[in-house]
Amino acid sequence: KELTLDADTVILAAGMVPMGIWGSNSKTIAQAKEYCATFYCTIAQLALEMLLDGTVDIVLARYERKREPLEYRLFAKNKLVLLCAQDTALARKYPSGSSISLRDAQGEAFVLLEKEHHIGQFVREQFVQYGMKVKVLAEVNSFDTAKRIALSSGAVTLSPYPLFSTDPDLERQGNVYFLKNMKSSHHSYLCWRKNMYQTRYMRDWIALLEEGAQQ
Repeated sequence: KELTLDADTVILAAGMVPMGIWGSNSKTIAQAKEYCATFYCTIAQLALEMLLDGTVDIVLARYERKREPLEYRLFAKNKLVLLCAQDTALARKYPSGSSISLRDAQGEAFVLLEKEHHIGQFVREQFVQYGMKVKVLAEVNSFDTAKRIALSSGAVTLSPYPLFSTDPDLERQGNVYFLKNMKSSHHSYLCWRKNMYQTRYMRDWIALLEEGAQQ
């Protein structure tokens, strides 16, 4: 008798988790607009759109505001770091990788995210808390733009650490500093629709991701 196995059975027998990864170049962003600011990356908005309309089941993303239709599980806490060009006084004083206070950057020119952005607002609140009056070189709408301007203009900027940790440009152009007593809510979450039934595959995948994050 011929034995017929479906793809999921074969994948499970190999000790792996059957899953699919989806993307879209043509989907219209509709529901996600209600939850995202206009400057949000299109890829992030598309991921949220596909999660909300049921195209995908789980999204791994950094969100600063909880969306009512979704469940959230904290995946990784992101440290807020300061990036500066190597020709700044700060870089000459402290080696890259040091832990410093935000006050140590007093006197440097800052590239900030716009006030409407969660991190932009948070950083401005820290300036007030530390009693700092800073020179703002530019206000931009993305971390990548802030990084590029800071590195090319002898300035500093702040951002969650994962955006810098694997960037080869930093080894040649900039220093990264961990900030003492600085906590941000801009963390990474696993997100899915509320009351959605989780299959065994989904539960296994979530467990694998969480195990990897702990390592």
